[in-house]
Amino acid sequence: MRNRSRVIFVGEVLAALVLCLPLGFAQEHSLTDFLSDKDGIDLSELPSDGYFDNSEFDVVDFQQPGTARPPAASRRPTRRAVPGQETATPTASDVGDYLASAPRMFGHYYGASGQLMDRSVGNAGVPQKPLIVDLPMGGGASPLQITDNNTPLPQSRSFFSFNHFENALRMQNGNQPVFLPVDQYTMGIERTFMDGISSWQLQLPITGGFDTPGSQGVSSGQIGNLGFISKTAIWRSDYAILSAGLGLELPTGASVQGRSLTSRYQVRNSSTTVLPFVGFMALPTDATFIQGFLTASVPANGNEFVVFPPGGGPARNAGIYNAQTRLHLDLAGGLWFYQNPGGGGITGMAFVGEVHYVAATQTGDFVNFTSFDQSSPTIVQIGNFANQQTVTNFTAGIHTVWNDRFQFRVAGAVPLAQRPNRGFDGEVIVQVNFIP
Repeated sequence: MRNRSRVIFVGEVLAALVLCLPLGFAQEHSLTDFLSDKDGIDLSELPSDGYFDNSEFDVVDFQQPGTARPPAASRRPTRRAVPGQETATPTASDVGDYLASAPRMFGHYYGASGQLMDRSVGNAGVPQKPLIVDLPMGGGASPLQITDNNTPLPQSRSFFSFNHFENALRMQNGNQPVFLPVDQYTMGIERTFMDGISSWQLQLPITGGFDTPGSQGVSSGQIGNLGFISKTAIWRSDYAILSAGLGLELPTGASVQGRSLTSRYQVRNSSTTVLPFVGFMALPTDATFIQGFLTASVPANGNEFVVFPPGGGPARNAGIYNAQTRLHLDLAGGLWFYQNPGGGGITGMAFVGEVHYVAATQTGDFVNFTSFDQSSPTIVQIGNFANQQTVTNFTAGIHTVWNDRFQFRVAGAVPLAQRPNRGFDGEVIVQVNFIP
């Protein structure tokens, strides 16, 4: 009976402890909760919650191990220590800020798809001096270039470019060559997706058109070919990136209209060009940058050559002219000589130097057609009379940043070879980018 009473007593004690434990842990108590005035202690002299406000000590220093400071607000990291700031862990957007600060490449390359030669035979059977003229497609605009106002980094932006090509189109009627300039205006947008890993870009060039003087020659409209570029970052670190992508030049531009002494003809803009590429960019120091592209320009199909016979009648298909496949190697580097990120007005200025090398990888295609009227024949030939060209251009310019959002860029380009391995005698480049 006594043992049973002990068991009942022990059980009651354990039950009381179980009921009291949650009450003890369910609420926090301060020292004043356990003291009162009758204990002989002045409660106003006890430490309060703001006791350490004006002290050189931090209440966190007295906490038990395992209690960490709240994470600091993320900011753009820097390789140089900034006095008075703690180092925060870089985020994906912070890494993008580093690479996005590097100026993009200027470009540029200009080259006609080929040449057209028009030879007529006089009434006495004496051949006339031939007309030879460059044959640019898409309103005389330059072909799509991956490097023009571009960088390997996917980035959302809106942009505008102006290019003046001095002596870009060459026409020779007899012994005296005539050169024509080309002014090109390009508008476009680029937008990122997949959390900034990839981007797509659309751009449309517009020119002033061209029309060679004389009864023999060629002319074209003002709309160029629509360009589409998609790129994806394959690998990237804080200060380098490797990307790859694909460009498409779509035949939305104007065709070339031609006229000879006896007939008219047309080179229809119907060729789509595919441009696979790889690009890299690296920032060796806070003030220097390098980048480059390797691109193949591959025509997927040709341009239709149509001749309209003298005196009217249905057009005759004289053949398909296929432009050459070209390989592009573009390298650029530069140096920031003024940087004030986060400031007002001009927040950065940099010098950019570039070398662009273009080489045809195959021999040129040729299409011949002979038309007859009542007196004499006319022979029209399309092809690249220079055959396998290699072009090297040098570009140098200044990149200026305004309020970290607007980029104003001015540059000049000169060819480093003589004709026929040069597409122009000089170029002026003006580019504007807006980074949202």
